[in-house]
Amino acid sequence: MTDSPQAAPADDSALALPVAEVENLLSTMAKALRAFHLYRSNNPVFQRFREALREAFEEVWQEIGSVELILTENGFKYGDRVISVGSGREDLAFLFYKDGVRHLTFLPGFEDEVEEFLASVNRAIRREDDSEDLITVLWEKDFSSLQYGYVDLLMEGLTIPEEPKEGSPPNLDVGQFDLVDDGEEEGEEVAGRTGELRPSSLTRADFEETLYFLDHSEMAALQTEVEIEMDRSLRRDVLNALFDRLEEKGREGRQEEILDILDQLLPLFLSSGDMRHASVILEELDRLTRGEDVPIPDELRQRVERVFERLSDPEVLEQFVEALEDGAVAPDSEDVNVFFSRLRPQALPLLIRFSAMSQTAGVRGRLASAMDGLAARHPKEVGALLASDEPELVRGAAAVAGRVGMAQAVPALRAALRHPDRDVRMAAVEALVSIRLTPALQALTTALEDEDRDVRIAAATALGAIRFASARDALAAAIDGRTLKDADLTEKRAFYGAYGAVGGSAAVEKLEEILMHKGLLGRRHPSDLRACAALGLGQAATPAARAVLERAQSDDDPIVRSAVLRALKGEVVS
Repeated sequence: MTDSPQAAPADDSALALPVAEVENLLSTMAKALRAFHLYRSNNPVFQRFREALREAFEEVWQEIGSVELILTENGFKYGDRVISVGSGREDLAFLFYKDGVRHLTFLPGFEDEVEEFLASVNRAIRREDDSEDLITVLWEKDFSSLQYGYVDLLMEGLTIPEEPKEGSPPNLDVGQFDLVDDGEEEGEEVAGRTGELRPSSLTRADFEETLYFLDHSEMAALQTEVEIEMDRSLRRDVLNALFDRLEEKGREGRQEEILDILDQLLPLFLSSGDMRHASVILEELDRLTRGEDVPIPDELRQRVERVFERLSDPEVLEQFVEALEDGAVAPDSEDVNVFFSRLRPQALPLLIRFSAMSQTAGVRGRLASAMDGLAARHPKEVGALLASDEPELVRGAAAVAGRVGMAQAVPALRAALRHPDRDVRMAAVEALVSIRLTPALQALTTALEDEDRDVRIAAATALGAIRFASARDALAAAIDGRTLKDADLTEKRAFYGAYGAVGGSAAVEKLEEILMHKGLLGRRHPSDLRACAALGLGQAATPAARAVLERAQSDDDPIVRSAVLRALKGEVVS
């Protein structure tokens, strides 16, 4: 909405709101706008400044029904006082004034439009062309609780001449014209006309090409150079200049200052999704620490290392992961690889937590790859996390150890099989299966006695699939034990199948006895155990086992007969 500015009160005593409160309100607005420029909308820092601005307006509405401000080049005019917020081009009032805004009125309800207002002003500040000036942006948003007055900058200060009265001659300065005879200029005789007024400074020759006018090839070359210049990255040029000066010897003070600048730029590039320039900084700093071109002193190397360490700070890493989640940064880009390759080991627990919270499969996969790289470079950090008191970290570390195939993590994973958290024990089982070395599989046999059904099934299934012969005695003991007899059918299938796969001839004899033989009183084993024994014989896949199954094809129990047929066909039942 637009409105005309009202006359300001003559002195401060006549103002409904003290000048100090208006100064505080405008200062809070400037801080919120700066925070919007530096952080994303879901960042806690920005949200804190946004809420402070909302609260400031809510307090104002308790004292006054509107806040009216006149914009000048030097500040906000409230009454007879001019309030300046910022300095130079960063002055908040100047941001409005330069686009033609001359009057602002804030009304109750504006506190609900604060974030959209900040976004609009920030958009106008960072505009890429003249179509997004502040007046246009405010007009598009049509705020219900904001009124503003503006001027046309092209017309400001321009004196418009009055229309001449009827019958009066036009105001022409004849001294600026020469009397030129058309006939003389063209070499023709024009009857009935002696001449007319023409500007003496313009002739037909002014419109002719000069002797040195560019030909087509030169114009094309010039156009190419212009396009190259327009496409140049100013940020890249500035970064190159900074690194050139960083490598100069004898400028320790300047080097420290440049590294401070880079240390501030890096998180800003990362949070805004500008991975191209962030990766430039990382690669140049990495090259500098390796001393490929110019040897650097240890003090400078240590300062660069602190820049790398800051990448693993929770706040910086959280903003980067948010940029991945929001799509501001493509997870599979090469620049993302550059960032993750420079992380330090302290980032591993943060990556595990962020991966657990991520809602995007692509981001989770990218974080998993980053964790694997860190674990491969810093295996001790994985061992420390496996001993953590936080189940989430232990689960994540176990998953990383399994993906990397970390043999040195086997003792810690064996200990994790005794963890009170069921999910931790399951993660340890999966990791030991992935590592697949003899010590890992030996540790896995202890999970056959786990108190949780799913953990037992996972361990038995894995041992059977790998055909780990050393697990034969543990599986035989489980089949003879009371626990398995009371288990459900899925668990029985897993154990009998695993036993048949690893047990050899001894397993064939035991499973044949369960499937075919009767007890002293002529009773057979229950149907479900006999069927599981048949499936175990199918997993044994030996001639002796197949002979037993062929004899059992005509069994009178349909459940057993079905299991025998499936075993003969080589079906694997999980």
